[in-house]
Amino acid sequence: MFDPCPCGDAHPHEIARRHTADGISVHLESDGKVLGLFGRSLHGVPVRRPRTAEAHRHAVKAGRLFMEWVSFYDAAELGALYADACEAARRGVSIRDVQRERETAPAAPPPLTWTTIHTNRDGKPTERHARLPRLLWPDLAVADYCGGPGSKNGRYVLLRRDAADGCEVWRKVNAFRNLDALWSFVRS
Repeated sequence: MFDPCPCGDAHPHEIARRHTADGISVHLESDGKVLGLFGRSLHGVPVRRPRTAEAHRHAVKAGRLFMEWVSFYDAAELGALYADACEAARRGVSIRDVQRERETAPAAPPPLTWTTIHTNRDGKPTERHARLPRLLWPDLAVADYCGGPGSKNGRYVLLRRDAADGCEVWRKVNAFRNLDALWSFVRS
């Protein structure tokens, strides 16, 4: 049904064996399954039997990529390594390319906790504020005018806290049409 192993044996059998950095035995079967000692599954590494020839080729390719790197990882990291191997096999690149892309990808912005300042008569917010994480951006907040009258220069307004005559004053820094533009400004 699937491409046979180059050795000619049609039945699933072990084609590679490695040990993780912390000494766990890892085995690659000719059908692409990655298993532990005595055929046990490894934490985070799914054991699937491919149903199509294409899935079989993908599983074998991912398994071989996985086995190249398994000696550099601990057993707790095998799930992430296998996911990277599957992605690399799908795209036809190396595992290191997948990892490098993930490392250089911009981090997701931190979640904001919004406090509603004003609402309309139906209870829908018309203005809300959120403080940016103070360890990264002390004394910064953002105001969201929810598309109302305060949004003419941009819906989101970056605010900086100043102390004037012993009072806390929030001064406008810049206005942005969307949160992506705000985050790129704040990170630069």
